[in-house]
Amino acid sequence: HIDAVIAYRKRDIPKATSLWDDITVHYPQDLHAMRCAFRPYIEIGEFARIRDMLSRAVHYCPKQLSVYPYVLSIYAFSLEENNQRDLAESICRQSIAIQPKNPWAFHAMCHVMEEE
Repeated sequence: HIDAVIAYRKRDIPKATSLWDDITVHYPQDLHAMRCAFRPYIEIGEFARIRDMLSRAVHYCPKQLSVYPYVLSIYAFSLEENNQRDLAESICRQSIAIQPKNPWAFHAMCHVMEEE
């Protein structure tokens, strides 16, 4: 994490995101690394890498954790950004079913509906 933060502070976004992504490959439950990489990936337009990273996070995140609906929601957002809107909508609905007051799920769903 320290090397990634240093790279990010130097505005070396590709290096920072790559380091955080490497952490999530080795530690897929490291939601901090996932969240740290998420926004910078958006900044540089690496939507496929966001989707892949979040796919790992969803797979390894225990469903009983309170953050699980959040992880589903941002995964749905990444699917929508990769033109996988049907799957994104389905994942949004799963997230909302678990946590009805979930702003990220509704945000992702708005993206899906906007593109229809």
